[in-house]
Amino acid sequence: MLDHAVACAPIEACGLLSRDGGGQWSGFFPVPNAARSKSRFVMEPGALHSVITRVESCGDEVAGYFHSHPYGPAEPSKVDIEEWPDRAWVSFIGSRDRSVSGQNGWTLQAFEFAERSSGGAALVFGVR
Repeated sequence: MLDHAVACAPIEACGLLSRDGGGQWSGFFPVPNAARSKSRFVMEPGALHSVITRVESCGDEVAGYFHSHPYGPAEPSKVDIEEWPDRAWVSFIGSRDRSVSGQNGWTLQAFEFAERSSGGAALVFGVR
């Protein structure tokens, strides 16, 4: 994922992740950013549909998505939260972090929504 982010910089990179029937992460599928923006991503609809079809035809499921923040922190922005494609999906965000060595100075964080016992959902750090 981070290699894809580096290759796409300075625009935001994006893609989908799959899980197999046992719940293990099974693949990352880059999807072109139709917005071609440094601060926003929109997965290209045709490529998005193709990836979903490919994942499902193998018996896996789309369970996460990735995008990069070339100029921002590795945490969801307000827009990211509002436009989260599927609350069941894990969000992986790659960001440039000058304090991190390796991966060309990029870091990766994962976030998901967790149901609250009082109702609603809260954004939490971590991957299940």
